[in-house]
Amino acid sequence: MPLILAATGPFLAESFVKSGTDDPTPRSDLFYVLSPLLGMLVFATFLSITGYISMAALLIVVTYGGLTVISNLKVKVLRDPFIAHDFENARHLFLHPEFYINHIGLGRVIGIFALIGIVAGFCIALDTPIAARQTLLPPIIAYGLGLAGWLLVLAILSRAGKALIHEGKARVLGIDRHPRRDVARFGLFPAMLLYGLLLMDRRGKTPTPWNRASGPAPCEPTSDIVVIQSESYFDIARFYRQLEKNAAFRWKTLDALTENGTQAGRLDVPAWGAYTMQTEMSFLTGIDIAALGIDWINPYLKYAHQPVWSIAHALKEAGYRTICIHPAHKGFFRRDSVMPHLGFDAFLGIEAFPGAERFGPYVSDRALGDKIDTLLSEGAGCGQPSFIFAISIESHGPWEAGRFHGLMNEDDLVAGDPTGNLAFALYRQHLENALALFGRLQHVPNGLPDRVIAMYGDHQPALGDVFSAAGFDDSDVDYLLWHSARQLAPAGDLAVRDLGRLVLKAAGFDIEGIPHIKTA
Repeated sequence: MPLILAATGPFLAESFVKSGTDDPTPRSDLFYVLSPLLGMLVFATFLSITGYISMAALLIVVTYGGLTVISNLKVKVLRDPFIAHDFENARHLFLHPEFYINHIGLGRVIGIFALIGIVAGFCIALDTPIAARQTLLPPIIAYGLGLAGWLLVLAILSRAGKALIHEGKARVLGIDRHPRRDVARFGLFPAMLLYGLLLMDRRGKTPTPWNRASGPAPCEPTSDIVVIQSESYFDIARFYRQLEKNAAFRWKTLDALTENGTQAGRLDVPAWGAYTMQTEMSFLTGIDIAALGIDWINPYLKYAHQPVWSIAHALKEAGYRTICIHPAHKGFFRRDSVMPHLGFDAFLGIEAFPGAERFGPYVSDRALGDKIDTLLSEGAGCGQPSFIFAISIESHGPWEAGRFHGLMNEDDLVAGDPTGNLAFALYRQHLENALALFGRLQHVPNGLPDRVIAMYGDHQPALGDVFSAAGFDDSDVDYLLWHSARQLAPAGDLAVRDLGRLVLKAAGFDIEGIPHIKTA
């Protein structure tokens, strides 16, 4: 019976899975092969670890059921299903619960672990370990040998899987590395297995080394450069114009900046609602991350744990000091390992903001501006131009009632917002603060170098229900660009991978000398 459950249960679970796409996608033959095979492998693994048949059977139910619920919730919030890359983020569930548990729901998390604990207790009390059902060996030795033998089997199967499933065969097998389509085609759990095997394939994953001698030569390498990757920033006027009676809406705060010489445009980014690292990596390196194979989903998981050319490298070679600021935990998305490989001399995290002002649950954009001002003054003091790449955090969701307690009246914000939606009204206030930060940095104190300032959004906010109700399905964000000493020519709409080159051009660099990273 447990084996029958392990082989057929996955098909039952798959019937409840939401892939996130409505496109009619026929099931691959691999779905019917891998679903029962994976189910039996998972069951055998639980059996080897726990030693109880009943516990292994019930754990497979909890695992398949729990992952189905979590994946469907992820589709609802972020439009994409749960995939192998998300197991990396499982550690953040405990390290940084504010980013995950608030979305999943504390009750769901407690319920899942409580259920696992109850299951384990009943199994231990009512069942007999499988190692104790034989008489040839002492139970503890039988258990150890069984576990060791199964781990050996898994190692052999892993090597065989890597030989059969790799990037070179992905297209042949119909794996296009788009989570929604692959889950619809292969099923949620087989797709996790396939993506996991592709992640283990490191063939052809090493960036082509760049020629250091061909780096860009600035005309006047004296302008400071500040780039702000602003959490979930986009021109909300585009959304408001979708609403009834708001077709002529103007965002006055943004208009004031553009009337003062700030260039603005729409920005095509690979992410929506989350996966900041996709946009971040593409901006810094100029890479079209769709060319990274399975690594495009999270280039910080494996790909960027080696030197990769970036504009930070180029600026460092031109005499700049390069600093990344993120007023959050440095280990999130493994940035503490990645940022040095992307050319930054220093990476400042939450430890650099002791006692900093918060606006809502996170460090405010005003406090981030204070840190940027301090660093620019220090750079001027030592006669070295600065490149500061700041990753904001203030406007990170979820946007729930009480977020601005003691700061402002949330009811007034809702009443003054065309949507009448609390989450969007709170989110909009954060965007006002982001634009205020950009405007503040335009005031260059006497004695400091000229500066180039850019700001762009990493992705749209995870407010799918609000957008869907208005018929708004645009995934583009927006960017701003300004130079303190001269008017910049309009650049129009562009892709995020081209924005870094535009920033360097604004600072006076010969962008024709900037190498494009190529992947083997």
